[in-house]
Amino acid sequence: MPEKILRAVANPATLFWAPQLPAGINMAVHAFFIIYGWGIFRMSPLIFIASFFICHMVIASQGVREPHLSTMIRAWLFGRRRTRNLNPGRTKKFVS
Repeated sequence: MPEKILRAVANPATLFWAPQLPAGINMAVHAFFIIYGWGIFRMSPLIFIASFFICHMVIASQGVREPHLSTMIRAWLFGRRRTRNLNPGRTKKFVS
């Protein structure tokens, strides 16, 4: 049982050899570009497919350097949230 937990921590989830969160965002953004680029501007989807593969290779190379990139992005986004218990004013006061 402890081996499964250690394996999950040591090897975070990947999506085609790239960290899951940036790779999913990359796929969603490029799918949006392909659909609307072709639908509105009649652009060739091959441009966006090539761009997708280049971006995915960059994300995968960053994932090799830092395998926990998805966790770091989630932690960064969590840290950017504002607290609800600080009153605005001349001094910051906690309210319970």
